[in-house]
Amino acid sequence: MKNMKAIFLLILTGLLVSCGGNSNSSSTSSREPSSTTSSSGGSSSSDESSSSSSDSSSSSSSEESSSSSSTSSSSSSSSSSSSSSSSSSEESSSSSEIINPINKTQLNYRYQDIAYNNAYNISSCPSIGEQVNILVIPVWFSNSDSFITSSRKTTVVNDIDKAFFGTESSTGWHSLSSYYYEESDGLLNLQGTVTDWYECGYTYQEVGATSSGQTLTNTIVESASDWYFENDSSANRTDFDSDQDGYLDAVCLIYAAPDYGWVGSQYSNLWAYTYWLQKTSLRDVSSPGANAFFWGSYDFLYGSTNAQRRTGSSYYQGDVSNMNAVNPVDAHTLIHEFGHVLGLSDYYDYNGYNAPAGGFSMEDYNVGGHDPFSVMALGWANPYIPTESCTITIGAFQNTHDTILLTPTWNDYDSPFDEYLLIELYTPTGLNEFDSEHRYKSSYPLGPGRTGIRLWHVDARLGVVIGATSSQFLFDSELTSNPTISTTETDYGRVIGMTNTTYTGTASSYLSPLGEDYYAYNLLQLIRNDTSATYDSSSTITSSDLFYDGDTFSMIDFASQFANNGFLNNEYGLGWSFSVNITGAGESATATIELTRG
Repeated sequence: MKNMKAIFLLILTGLLVSCGGNSNSSSTSSREPSSTTSSSGGSSSSDESSSSSSDSSSSSSSEESSSSSSTSSSSSSSSSSSSSSSSSSEESSSSSEIINPINKTQLNYRYQDIAYNNAYNISSCPSIGEQVNILVIPVWFSNSDSFITSSRKTTVVNDIDKAFFGTESSTGWHSLSSYYYEESDGLLNLQGTVTDWYECGYTYQEVGATSSGQTLTNTIVESASDWYFENDSSANRTDFDSDQDGYLDAVCLIYAAPDYGWVGSQYSNLWAYTYWLQKTSLRDVSSPGANAFFWGSYDFLYGSTNAQRRTGSSYYQGDVSNMNAVNPVDAHTLIHEFGHVLGLSDYYDYNGYNAPAGGFSMEDYNVGGHDPFSVMALGWANPYIPTESCTITIGAFQNTHDTILLTPTWNDYDSPFDEYLLIELYTPTGLNEFDSEHRYKSSYPLGPGRTGIRLWHVDARLGVVIGATSSQFLFDSELTSNPTISTTETDYGRVIGMTNTTYTGTASSYLSPLGEDYYAYNLLQLIRNDTSATYDSSSTITSSDLFYDGDTFSMIDFASQFANNGFLNNEYGLGWSFSVNITGAGESATATIELTRG
């Protein structure tokens, strides 16, 4: 049953997930993110200096002479149990002087548990691990020299390595590794290997073709992975399977051709996306094979000011204009795509009409830090969950990972996969800082520049697959918060029920296997501080959407922002209202929330 995978169901379940936001290449409006780097992620504040003069600096000889293949030490093979989804470091990060009437609730599940128990044969990279190794393979087409000159091939591999495993100072902002190390409070340390170029033997036109490119990409993922392990005697597949699920934790392919925004929409497989091979024959604990992978162009690493100098051609899809480094690289897209490898969904609407989550979140438009739901569901934060009227003080989410979860009735599993409201103290600091000061690519959402409460409506309930026809899954009539498969013969796994995306903005194109009856329900929705706003808002977030000192919230006042007009999607009343008192601003700010039950 787990091998059933009609292609439209794969898409509807969000298995083919793309980068967020609207790209601005000179020829089309494809949607893509950016790039990432680092060999040992370190946690430090973002480099906010805005100097573009570094883009014109010549590359240093020491960088050019560095090895084009770098491997980290072998990863620890600690299995990720759901009960270990948080650590004392996260709890101790809260301001010690704050004393609240309740403690945070330890969550028992995260996205990795959904991957283990999914109705499809997918996997996810562990979101917790002292060392999680990922395999990064640059892919060379037979005509890639049209885009990257032979004298710059080593330069581009070194830039890829920097984007994945570099430091904040070397990238000019963050690498993939340093970003996730900081956001996880050190719980996720991504390391790994960037290989030399894998010559796949195909042209970019063959692999990019809309009609057949996906199939060829799957072939390349498998053959390139085999090529690396067969040709490096020191490489051990098990070092890249830290959770010992029988699959490589992540395979990342960076191909040597521009995205389809430059070469034409007939080559739409040349974009950035995450997918799964779903081949059970590759699952082997003693010799793990590929499953989860992401596929993206080298051009996401570069901006208009450094693409020619670094690659020999002017193709770019990133933005390094405000990154202060000798040779900056842009990791926004890589970070976004790796969020999908960790299990997260896109939060933007593919048709471009609605902006349910407001745009400013890494899995939305590739900017800023992740929203608090994503951070919780990856095991990096635990919420306060009140059951009666009380007053709770929280610190800046970027600094403390504090959040308040409001629900009429909490589930029995301490699972984040439920429906509720989340209260976050937003600040333009930490991972939000850079993209709150600089508008990415001059067109993406700019993070609010003020400190205030950002309020979220989460509906992460899970569908229970109980059977199938030749074309679709059959679901239990009740959704659940429990990611664990029961022992009954009619339980074939879980899928995330809600999504923020449609292809055409119509109910029939709602990208959830649950179907169009759930069309009005979003997985993650920003609740704006505007009593006239609706649940299908098309505007991206501004400072006016935050709640400030003295502001209040009740479901009656903000009824129009809920599809069931003042009731949750599950048709229950929330049963909570609150008022806000904010002290200070930035990373030292606190918000005291007076919560009233009833």
